[in-house]
Amino acid sequence: MQASESSLAVHAHDRSAARYASLLLSDRAALYAHVLSLLLGAAVLFFLNRHRWFLWDEWVFFAVLHPQFLAGDFKDFLFAPYVSHWVTIPNVLFELAYRIGGTHHYWVYLAAPISAHLGVTTLVRIVMRRAGVAAWPATLLALPMLLTGAGAGNLTFGWQFQFVGAVFFGLAQALMTDVDGPIGRRDIAGLGLGLLCLMCSGVSLAMIPISALNLALRSRWRAAAFQVVPLTVVYLIWFVTIGHQGLPIQPAYQLALIPLFIWTGISATFDGITGIVGVAPIVLLGGLVLAVRQGILPRLPGYRLPWAMSVAPFLLFLLAGYGRIGAGVDYATGSRYVYIGVACFLPLLAVLISRHLDARPFRWIFVGMLAWSMITNIANLYLEVHLQTGRGLVVRNTVLRLAKDPNLFSMDPAQRVNAPATIDLTVGVIQRMVRAGDLP
Repeated sequence: MQASESSLAVHAHDRSAARYASLLLSDRAALYAHVLSLLLGAAVLFFLNRHRWFLWDEWVFFAVLHPQFLAGDFKDFLFAPYVSHWVTIPNVLFELAYRIGGTHHYWVYLAAPISAHLGVTTLVRIVMRRAGVAAWPATLLALPMLLTGAGAGNLTFGWQFQFVGAVFFGLAQALMTDVDGPIGRRDIAGLGLGLLCLMCSGVSLAMIPISALNLALRSRWRAAAFQVVPLTVVYLIWFVTIGHQGLPIQPAYQLALIPLFIWTGISATFDGITGIVGVAPIVLLGGLVLAVRQGILPRLPGYRLPWAMSVAPFLLFLLAGYGRIGAGVDYATGSRYVYIGVACFLPLLAVLISRHLDARPFRWIFVGMLAWSMITNIANLYLEVHLQTGRGLVVRNTVLRLAKDPNLFSMDPAQRVNAPATIDLTVGVIQRMVRAGDLP
């Protein structure tokens, strides 16, 4: 009798353990883990950036954009290009953040790019799931996107909503239109998302084609044209009327370096994802061979969108190369560009990796490589934030010291403030901010 009761207890314990194991390994548990990772990731990003202050292009807001808004010059505030970018939405969000946080609460300026980044991470995971990647691998493979050190420059500047917002709206457009059938409501909604993408930055010129290519792979030719043609017309109207101002003209000898610029950016992307320098040729060639052998082809259902996304980084570095090649090919390694490459390559990499996770030895290799990727990405994220925080403190101390100078208003307003990592910061900007009560 006692043996029978003991056997029943063991069986009950085994059933209970199996039930809990099933719950932990379920798709729902993986989704909950993803949501938890987003919350923790947001907390980490805000914590790391807790001492950040305004740097680089952000001073253009105080020097040019905010005065335009106050003067009622809404045409230039909303539509004037900034370094060839159409930046209506970032300008509006920065003005809104200024109204809420002034110059005392920089975290308010980070709310938009970090929120958009969490959205990008979520959309990347959704693309993985639609491509057949299981729930838990998709959750784990989204982590290098969530805490990307390779793209850290977009997570420590409020100004960088220009890039992160364009990636978010571009991916949202692609997912919204990722259906079959005639043009319908989802296509109309996708067109609206594409317009929002267009008004974030020139990154949109690499992101919007994702939708068109994905729809073309679905043989939805009219829908593809519907996503691109109206936006092209809108962009050309903007470009011809106002957006062409300041467009760089590159000499032919520099244009010849654009292929190297593209390859440098692609290499930096794969180096950043894996944490291994020089791995790009192996990943690209090996990935193509595996894709062909395993039937992961662009025209097959589930794989169209990841393949379409993988084209975007090449377009991005092509466009960036034309505008920035004068700064050298290493400019392509900038984390603000690499961020887009990480977001767009990860889904296809996840599909290739997930095909091998049934083999136990490969699982351990996957765990080891993911762990190394996270270690290097988190380290690079910390170092980038630490670097920019240090620069920001120097700028803050310089600006506040000048604001308290009794001779401030007798100085020449056009005099450049001797502060590193700033653009358009003059004595006149400080004078105006003191008068407005933005600085003590």
